[in-house]
Amino acid sequence: MGFTTARRAWNIERNGRTYRVEMEDEYFLGRRVVRVDGNILYSGRTVLSDHSGAYQFDLGGEPAFLKISTNGFRYYYDLVTQPSLGTAPLGGPNAKELAQASPSLTGIAALVVFGLAMAATLVLLADGRLWREPVVAVAGVPVDATVTRATTTTSDARRIEYRFQVGADSFTHEGFISSERYERARSLGIVPIRYLAIAPEVSAFVPDPGDLLFDALFSLFLAAMAGSFLLGAAGSLGDYRIWKRLSTMGVDTVGRVTRVRTLRNRYMAAVGCAFEYVYTAAAAGEFRGHSGSFALDAAMHYPVGSPVRIRYDPNRPGESILLTPSA
Repeated sequence: MGFTTARRAWNIERNGRTYRVEMEDEYFLGRRVVRVDGNILYSGRTVLSDHSGAYQFDLGGEPAFLKISTNGFRYYYDLVTQPSLGTAPLGGPNAKELAQASPSLTGIAALVVFGLAMAATLVLLADGRLWREPVVAVAGVPVDATVTRATTTTSDARRIEYRFQVGADSFTHEGFISSERYERARSLGIVPIRYLAIAPEVSAFVPDPGDLLFDALFSLFLAAMAGSFLLGAAGSLGDYRIWKRLSTMGVDTVGRVTRVRTLRNRYMAAVGCAFEYVYTAAAAGEFRGHSGSFALDAAMHYPVGSPVRIRYDPNRPGESILLTPSA
């Protein structure tokens, strides 16, 4: 794995002592290791995605960071030893790094649209095949329908239109079918279907076990995707309401950073970071909260364990926001 692993080493003087810092980063498996004088002080993994970020470890009792960045073609590795809160890197303060983005109504709307699109796909794809076939397989009434039209499309898909009678009412529908069943239906002039007795207009071909398995698994996948988008939108909307309310009111206190999370886009590229923190509300005990999104380098300004300003609602002490110099 040597040709897929980046290695760097630094000699750092701190408090009158020289430390040997060594780093290994596997490009494809994403495993990162930082050793100080031969001892592993940080180990992490980012599989098949952007490794960018600021990864904290202890160096002589003070925070240090392995900073990984990329231009899309190669990774760059730096060791940042200057601590942290309120202290700017040697190049000067960067206001963008210290400012968190407020929850976005546009982002919330996008999550809702994606969630509804997934739900619509589940209902409408292939004229409702994903839900029709499993439903009629479980609760449908079998009947032979009359083939009224059989065609093939330019993509070689086979479509059959059929009509069936329930009492005095006649119903028509259509759907795609396998080549073997298509030829049989054309030669016999009938095709076996199932329909719902309580809603005869809901019908489908008698499904094969393989089709049912595919429909069930694909439906579960789409439902999970829709649910994740809609739950994300609900959570973001809650964060937005808390942000708007506490930006102008609430009680300030001091919290402590407990974790830094790397935020990624849909292409799994690192686009920022967010902080998790704990704080104590007067007479109500200890609570946990999370920040909005920051630039990736913000982790070096707010290392784990550092104090941060928190504003919380005294009537709902579990609701809070992290205050930054721009807040």
